[in-house]
Amino acid sequence: MNGNTAAGSLPHSKSANMVSEVSQESQPYSRRTPRKTASFGKRSNSMRRNPKAVVTKQGWLYKQGSSGVKQWNKRWFVLTDRCLFYYKEKEDTILGSLPLLSFRVEGVEPSDNITRKF
Repeated sequence: MNGNTAAGSLPHSKSANMVSEVSQESQPYSRRTPRKTASFGKRSNSMRRNPKAVVTKQGWLYKQGSSGVKQWNKRWFVLTDRCLFYYKEKEDTILGSLPLLSFRVEGVEPSDNITRKF
């Protein structure tokens, strides 16, 4: 993530969505197609950001709106203290957060031979 380009995108709303598929095999009696689950924190449920925590990465990303119209909104994201925070503008009031407590976040090194952009 840098300030010049969008390195990726995340859906947007007051409670934005992280998408994960639930397979039919895990629900043998269900006739529904795979469903989507929401796990982005609303502003009222957002974690508080520790202002002294080291910022791992920050930059502009686009989040999809939840209004039913496929609208993408530019948001400022900050990855710090095992949590991804997002704002309308740089360091404005937190709009939401995504705790990453069970994830290991590391930078990519040239020796990792990762060629994709996201």
